Amino acid sequence: MNPTGEQQRIIGAPLPGPHLVDAGAGTGKTFTLVERAAALVESDQLAPQNLLVVTFTRAAAAEIAGRLEQRFAAQRGAGRPTCGTFHQIAAAILREFAYETGTSPDLRAI
Repeated sequence: MNPTGEQQRIIGAPLPGPHLVDAGAGTGKTFTLVERAAALVESDQLAPQNLLVVTFTRAAAAEIAGRLEQRFAAQRGAGRPTCGTFHQIAAAILREFAYETGTSPDLRAI
C-alpha cells in the first residue's frame, strides 16, 4: 500500500513530540501507525521498547501490536512496543504506581 500525502506526513514527522492520527473507519489509521512506528525504529530514532501506541479499541491495539511484532521479528534483541487502549494504558500506569496514587495494585481495565 502506498501512503497518501497525509499519511506520509505522519509517517515521516520529526521527533520530538506526539502526533495525532484522527480519521474515520477504513482510512488507513492502523497502516499509518505501524509505518510511523517502523520508520522511527528503522531510522534508529527509537528502540521498539520505547514506543507507546495508544488507540481506542482492543482490536486495533492487538492488530497494531501483531503487525509491529512481525515487522521487528528479524531484529534480534529488539524490545516490544507497548500497544493498548487508553483504558489499558491508564490501568497499567495506575497498577505500576498503585501505592503512590492510593490505588489497588489489583486494578484491572474493563
